[in-house]
Amino acid sequence: MRFSFSDPYTQHTIKELSVFVKDGTHGSHKDCANGIPLLSAKDIHDGIIDLSNDPRKISESDYCSIYKKHKPERDDILITIVGTIGRTAIIPDRSNDFAFQRSVGWIRPNKSMYPLYFNYLLQSKTVQNNIVSKTNTSAQGGIYLGELEKIVVSIPQLDEQRKIAAILSTIDKQIQTQNKIINKLESLKNQINNNFFSSLKTQVLFKSIYTKAGEGGTPDTKKESYYKNGVIPFIKIDDLYSKYIIEAKSFITYDGLKHSSAWIIPSNCILLSNGATIGETAINTIPVATKQGILGIIPKENLNNEFLYYLFKTNTFKKRLKKITTKGTMDAAYLKDIDRLLVPNCPIEMQKNYINKINKIEEKILNEKKLLQLYAVQKKYLMKNLFI
Repeated sequence: MRFSFSDPYTQHTIKELSVFVKDGTHGSHKDCANGIPLLSAKDIHDGIIDLSNDPRKISESDYCSIYKKHKPERDDILITIVGTIGRTAIIPDRSNDFAFQRSVGWIRPNKSMYPLYFNYLLQSKTVQNNIVSKTNTSAQGGIYLGELEKIVVSIPQLDEQRKIAAILSTIDKQIQTQNKIINKLESLKNQINNNFFSSLKTQVLFKSIYTKAGEGGTPDTKKESYYKNGVIPFIKIDDLYSKYIIEAKSFITYDGLKHSSAWIIPSNCILLSNGATIGETAINTIPVATKQGILGIIPKENLNNEFLYYLFKTNTFKKRLKKITTKGTMDAAYLKDIDRLLVPNCPIEMQKNYINKINKIEEKILNEKKLLQLYAVQKKYLMKNLFI
C-alpha cells in the first residue's frame, strides 16, 4: 500500500511545475583544455553528475554565449533525453561549472516544487514508464521535450514533498556510504594482493604451473544439434564476472564438443581469458567447456587454484600479459607466449595461509555488499510506495 500523507495529491504536467524545460547546447563551440565541462547523457547516472569520464570542455566565452538568458543553477534538474533516457541528476553547488549537450534535458522547478522531490519524482516508475512510452523510434532513440513536458504527475503539497525527499535522501546517503566502504575494502584487497605476490622471490615459467592448458572453441552455431538440449556448460567471456562459476547460461551437446576444439575442463580449475577482454579470470566449480579466447588451466598438485586466481589478478601479471599480447582485429595472448612468462610461486602451505587471509577480506566485502543490497531493496520499495 502507498504511504499516507496528510495533504491531498494534485495532478499537473511537468511543464506546469517548471520555470522552463530546455535541452542542451545546439550551436557550434570549440573544445578547450581548461574550460567548463560539457556534460552528455553518459555523465548522468545514479542520481548524480559524474565527471570521472573527463567530459569535453568549452571556453567561458562560449558558455556565456550559450547561456545568455538562463545559466545553470543549483537545484536545477538534468535528465537524459537521448540514448538511455530518463536518468536524472540534480545540480549541486557551483552550478555555473556545467554546460549540457543536446542529449541532456534541463528542468528548473518552479516554487511549487521542492527540487530534490522533483528529482525523485522523475525517477519514479510512473514517470519512467511514461517516458519510455513516448520514446521516438529514431536510430538513437529519445524523447522530445514537448512530450516530456506533457507528462502528468501527481504531487503533494510542499511540506509533504520535503518529507518524502528527506526519507529517500537518507537512504541514498546510506547507499553512498556503503559504496565507499566497499570501494575502500576492494582497494585494500588489491593492494595486499599486489604486495604479497611482489614479495615472493621464487619465479617459475608459466608452463610449469599446470598439467594441462588449452583454449576452447565454438561449435558451428548453424548446427542445431550442437546446442539443442545441450548438457555441457559452455562458458563465454561475459561469464567471467565473479570469482566462482557455479552455473552457466549456455550449453552445448557432446556432438558439438566432438566437432569443435572445445574440451571439458574439470571442476576447480582456472579459466583465463586470452582473447578480446584479456586477463579476466575465474574458478569453475563445475566441469565446463569454453569458447575460443578462454584458456582452461588444470593446476599442478603443488599449486592451489585460488592462489593462481589471485596471482592472475595482480597488476604485475596483467602487465606481463599485455606485453605479449598480439594486436589485431581481435587482440590475443597466445598460450605459447604466455608459457614463457615468469610468475611468482611459493610452498603450498604459504599459499593456503595467504588464501585464508585474503578470503577474510573478501568475506567482509561480501557482507557489505549484502547490506548495500538491503538498502537498494528498501529504496525500491519506497520509490514504489511514495509516488502515485
